[in-house]
Parts: sequence; C-alpha cells; structure tokens
Amino acid sequence: MDEFSKTLKDRKQKKEEKKVDPAKKAKIMGMHAEGDEINYIRCEECGARFPAQELQELDGLYYCSNCIKQIKLEE
Repeated sequence: MDEFSKTLKDRKQKKEEKKVDPAKKAKIMGMHAEGDEINYIRCEECGARFPAQELQELDGLYYCSNCIKQIKLEE
C-alpha cells in the first residue's frame, strides 16, 4: 500500500507541473484572456461565431470558415 501511495503522489505532482497558464489556455480554447480586445463576428447563415482576425479573406471579400458564405462587414 505504501508504494501505491507514492505512485499516486508522483502522479499528482506531475499533474500540477503540467498546469497551463490561463492566458495560453484561453487562446487554445478559442477564448480571450482578460484585457485582450477581440471583436467577434457571427455568420448570418450558419450562426458560427469566431474572432474577426480569423476571417477567411479572398480578393478583399470575407468568408465564414464554417459554411463558406460571404460575410458582409459593417464599417
């Protein structure tokens, strides 16, 4: 039982060492960390929502990466 406890303790330490920085985790998950200004655009066709800087651009027109429909940006 003593060796089993030691193994559990080692696993817990490794798990704690793997903890990710919240800002990095947010970026990975597609969210934004506090203080970041990200404008989200919603596609009217499919309803997908994603950051404006991730819009697909082709010949000056922007497209939804989910349904490939043209997105009209209101400026």
